[in-house]
Amino acid sequence: MARTRPPPQLSEGWLREESLRYLQRYLPSERRMREVLARRVRRCVDAGTAAPADGPPLIDRVIAGLYADGMLDDARVARAWVGSLHRQGDSRRKIQFKLRQKGLAAPLIADALSRLEADEGVADPELQRAIAYVRRRRLGPLRGDPATRQARRERDLGAVARAGFSFTIALRVIDCADLDLLEEEIGA
Repeated sequence: MARTRPPPQLSEGWLREESLRYLQRYLPSERRMREVLARRVRRCVDAGTAAPADGPPLIDRVIAGLYADGMLDDARVARAWVGSLHRQGDSRRKIQFKLRQKGLAAPLIADALSRLEADEGVADPELQRAIAYVRRRRLGPLRGDPATRQARRERDLGAVARAGFSFTIALRVIDCADLDLLEEEIGA
């Protein structure tokens, strides 16, 4: 017969330990951390060791403590995600959408994007992201055979446009002869 673990006692200390355990593995936003802690509280409520009203004040105190200790910072999370998505070749619109889904505020996302673009020092950061996207997906100029490239041109344009890039940028990247020359042109 399998033994079950006794239900945990809901306390601020236990929730803080759970939050630290989560922070060791992930870089969450405040909203994500609240969701994780709310699940822990629900586990205690379901086990009968706590009342539903006990959770929100404890979660608020744990979150405030994490902010005070510098362990939780949505601006840092936004900068990390923006950098990662930028390197992947995601468009500005797609980056904004993904980070809004993660619960980050629009001003934090805009600030992280503007900082990254200023640090990059590239004439057209959106074009740089499109080039990275085309390289990752091996579209347009990276198709070996010119006949295949021409036959797949419409599909490649559609893929770049669906990724959130403007049609002008999609045309420029898919129709260019050499991505390296295009990167040099924008200073990447």
